[in-house]
Formats: sequence, structure tokens, C-alpha cells
Amino acid sequence: MKNNGTIQKKDKVKKSASVKANVSAGMDFQAIFEAVPGLYLILLPDKNFTIVAVSNAYAQATLTKREEILGRGIFDVFPDNPNDVKADGVSNLRASLNRVVKLKKHDTMAPQKYDIQKPESEGGGWEEKYWEPRNSPVLDNKGEVQFIVHRVVDITELVKMTALEKENARELAESREKLSHIIQNVRDYAIYMLDVNGNVMTWNTGAEKIKGYRADEILGKNISMFYIEEEKKAGKPKRNLELALKNGRHEAEGWHVRRDRSVFWANIIYTPMVDDKGNHYGFTEVARDLTARKRAEEEIKKSNVFLESVLENIPNMVFVKEANSLRFVSFNKAGEELLGYSRKDLLSKNDYDFFPEEQADFFMSKDKAVLAGGDVIDIPEEEIDTKNGKRWLHTRKIPIKDGAGKPVYLLGISEDITENRAVDHEIKKLNRDLSQSVMKLELANRELESFSYSVSHDLRAPLRAIRGYSKILMEDYSTKLEEDAKKIMAGIAGNAERMSQLIDDLLAFSRMGKKEMNMTVVNMNAVVRDSLQDVKASYNNHFQAEVTIHGLPPVSADYSLMLNVFTNLISNAVKYSGKVSSPFIEIDAYQKNGENIYFVKDNGVGFDMKYYDKLFGVFQRLHSTAEFEGTGVGLALVKRIVTRHGGRVWAESEPGRGAAFYIALPVNN
Repeated sequence: MKNNGTIQKKDKVKKSASVKANVSAGMDFQAIFEAVPGLYLILLPDKNFTIVAVSNAYAQATLTKREEILGRGIFDVFPDNPNDVKADGVSNLRASLNRVVKLKKHDTMAPQKYDIQKPESEGGGWEEKYWEPRNSPVLDNKGEVQFIVHRVVDITELVKMTALEKENARELAESREKLSHIIQNVRDYAIYMLDVNGNVMTWNTGAEKIKGYRADEILGKNISMFYIEEEKKAGKPKRNLELALKNGRHEAEGWHVRRDRSVFWANIIYTPMVDDKGNHYGFTEVARDLTARKRAEEEIKKSNVFLESVLENIPNMVFVKEANSLRFVSFNKAGEELLGYSRKDLLSKNDYDFFPEEQADFFMSKDKAVLAGGDVIDIPEEEIDTKNGKRWLHTRKIPIKDGAGKPVYLLGISEDITENRAVDHEIKKLNRDLSQSVMKLELANRELESFSYSVSHDLRAPLRAIRGYSKILMEDYSTKLEEDAKKIMAGIAGNAERMSQLIDDLLAFSRMGKKEMNMTVVNMNAVVRDSLQDVKASYNNHFQAEVTIHGLPPVSADYSLMLNVFTNLISNAVKYSGKVSSPFIEIDAYQKNGENIYFVKDNGVGFDMKYYDKLFGVFQRLHSTAEFEGTGVGLALVKRIVTRHGGRVWAESEPGRGAAFYIALPVNN
């Protein structure tokens, strides 16, 4: 009940603010009102008859200042002259105002003696004054008095100096002429008079500018011609005048039609004109072209609909809290699904209504820190109890400020990181396991390198013997050997040679893991040119392939190791394209995602990608030695070198359509 009481109290405050806003909105014509030479006050029908508006002429005539009397009761500002025992101005005026409130009709008072207190700057004391007051109600749509228009005519001079009646009449005529001149030359407002039937009697420059008609084209015509067809059929022109006559004033907005049949959004104020005897003789109409504002409002409305749609459908929880109470005023669909509560349950509540006290304390403390600091606060992890169980959120909280920089709302955006957090923990565990595996692998590699060196060293002696004895037999006893024996001996020598090459490659592969890298900025064009020369030399500068080298970006690497990589890749390309009629090799590079990606592409025999997993393994070959010579170590060596540089290596191919080998090295290694 306490919360309901608070809400009701706030509703009253908001209602009061709304009333004030409506009063303020009702003064759209305030600038012109204040400039009118007549003496006018606008009063509230409360017990004090509070002053809410005053014309410049009234303030001047009563020796007051607007800012000093607005918001005060009329009798507080204008009491009776204490030096005049017969003074009855207060009682007479109060009676008239009470009649207006009670009867909801105009009340014209007899001329009154009502002295005005002079300010100290003018010597103080009281100045004898005579007035002719008239009090008129302004009724709302329910027929209740909303304001009282208190109009007075200063007749002091008429009373005191009857001889100056003609002069006063002349001055009054001049004043009216000036007012007419001012109104006639106003360009941003259409100001004109209508007869009791709504026919145009006067027409100013602003009306011509806004509506497009000249005075001679419109005088005597009915205002219904300004309305769109639907509103004409609905009787809107006549109805607006009836409401103005009933309420003393009527304001409306809608689409109106210009002379050229284009439409504009008009704000129009209708005011009935009544003579001193209370006889209605016409209306004044003041219109403004608010098309630009209307279009802007429509665009804002569209933007708000779009923004609301985005926020509603964003996968993260989005919520808004009121800055003072920290109660929820907005929630999106993702928030409902995450917490397990409907929007109806969440709105106007705070964290303590849904979460354990410890969690609510934490959430509220972060909210207050955001509002106090005025900056975004990032909360990487926060635990929250929902209807669906415990979840972990990554939340950002942002203050939403008004034009004066004061926080009025708090915006929160929360991402559910429960699954990511679990994955992170699993990754950390895997990293620990991986570290242990790496240590074991390093040990195994050291043992393998030792074994490889030992095996290769122990095999060299018998291989040298086999090669030596084979050579002796072939050179010294070839005439005694049959052809089959010669072929066998040639096979023995060839396999011994291949075995020797395998041992050399194995040693090179083993040593590659130990070799210290000398990192410099390497000119990759120079690397490829040198590699190509090495390959040509191995072919005695005779091979048919056409080689195209494009511009290659430099990279931080070990020059000699890069030379080894491209020598192997180019050698393979030459070898596997050697059996096609017009072999070509293309070497190029491009950058992507922070990597320089180099490739060597040929149009040779290619390979089946289903055997891709064997491609970079030691001694793994996709073609027999009968088809293409080689030991099966070159690509494994390429992969080891590129991996040591922090890079990647892969290949793409189709049988009979060539192959492309790629190496990716970090741009900033």
C-alpha cells in the first residue's frame, strides 16, 4: 500500500505538471496577447483568482512588472487604498469574479474607483484611478470555467478631464489603427476577422502568404473553402466556430487547403468577438503553418517505432529504470524470456521485488554509481537468479540525461554469457591439458630427433658400402654380368641413392626444429627469384613451365628458411606440371585478416582432396616414385618452417586440374 500511495502521489504531481503544461500550451498566442494595447489579465478561477498572464499595457497602466505579479492573487497585488475609507474596489471586483465563476457568463462592471499603489522609485503612495472592468469566462470542453479574462479600460482621464474626451477618442482610434497596421503586416501568422457565419471580413499579409489568396479573392468567402473535403462533409468549419462561441476560444489543428490546392498542417485559434453589450458580432481567426513541425513529428514517430522495434527484437536484455526510484519503466522481449517474468509483472517494480537481497543490493549499487558518475559502467560478470535458474550476465549501464545534463533514466543492456562462461572455463581446462601435452610432445620430439640422428648416422656406413660395392661391380665386372644382373645392380644403386637422399631429408627435417631463426624484413620477390634459380639449376636450366611472378609483399621472416619453402613449392609445381602440354606456374599474394597469403599455383596433375590429410606428413606421397620422383619430406618441411613462423599452410586441388599451395604469414610477426 505504501508503494501504491507513492505512485498515487506521483500521479498527482504528474497531473499537476500536466495541468501546468496545458495552461502553458494554451498561451501559444502569448506574444501577440502581451503586445496588444488593451489592458488584460488572465486569471485562474481559484479562491485567490491567481494571475497567469498580463498584457504589457496592463502592467504599464498599473505600474507593475509582469515577473512580480504572475502567480499571485489579484487582490494581493491590488488591495484597496488604506487611505480611502470608502474604497470598495476589492469587494466589487471579487463579487463580479464570483458571478463569472458561478454563472459562467460575462460580467461587465460599472466604472470603478480603484487606486493604484505607486512604486517607491516613483515616490510611493497611491495614485487615484478609475476603471471600466469586464470579466469573461473561458470554458473548457466540459463547460467548466478554465480561465477568466479580466479586461479593464482606464477611464481616469475621462472622469477627471471631460474636456479631453475628443482627444482620447482620437488616440483610441490611432491605437486601433496601429493595431490594425501591425496585424496587417504580420507575415508568419494568418490573422483575419470573420462575420458570425464564418465569412472573411479582413485579410492580412500573413494570410495571403500562408493560404495563397489575395484579399480581393477571399473577402466575403466562407472559411469552409480552407478545409479538406472530408472535414467539410463532417461539418468541421461550423463546429469549430460553435465551440469558440461556447468556450470563448477554440484551438484546432489539421490539414488545410491553399489556393493552389496543396495542403498544409495548420494550427488555428478561433476567438469570438463580443461588443460591450455582450452581443456577438463575429470571430477572429489566427492560423500558423506548422507543416514542418508536423513532418518532423511524423519522422520522429517513425524513428521511434523503428528504434522500439530494434530494441524489442535485439537478442540481449534491454531495460530502462526511472532515475529517482530505480523502478523499471521499460523491458524488451529478450528480458522477459531471460528472467521468466512478463512485462506486466516487471514494470513499476524494482530489483528487490524479484531478486535475493544480496543480488538486489549489488544491482542497485551499480545503478547509483552510474547515475552519480554520469558515465557508462561495464560489469563483465554478474550472477542473477531467474525463474529459469541461475544465469551469468555481462551488463553495461548508461545514464540517460535531460537537456540540463541531469540523469532522468538508466539504460541497461545485458548479454547472457552463461554458456560462453562455461565454454571459457572449458577452454582454460583444455589449455592446461594442452600445455601438458605440449610438454610431452616436446620431450617426444627431442627423443625423435635423437633417434633420427642416430638412425641416419648408423645407416650411412652400410649405405656407402652398398653404393661402393655396386659401383665396383658395375665398373669392373659389367662385361661379365648378364643384362638382368646389370638391371638388378642398377636398381640396388638407385635405391641406395634414394635411401641416402631420404636420410639427408630426414636429417634436414630433424634439424629444422632446432635451427635458430634470424628474423628480418624479407623481400619475398627476391626469395622467389632465388628459389626459381635453384630449381632451374637442378634441371640444368631446362624445364618447359612458364612461370609468372606477381608483386609479393615483404614479411618478417628467416630468409634462408623462406628460400627453402619456395624452393620446395616451386620444385613440386615444376615436377607435377611437367607432363602437361603447356605447363605454367603462377606465384602471387594477397592480404586478408592481418595475414600475407602467398600461393604457388600450377596446372599439373593435381591430387584428390580426400587424401589431403596425408599431404604434409613426413614420407607421405600421393603419387608413386615411378610416376614422380621424390622422398615425401619436402611438404612436411614446408609446413614445419611456416608453423615456426606463426603461419599456416594448406592446399587446394582437383585431379587433372592442377594444385595451389598457400602459406599465410602474419603481417606483423
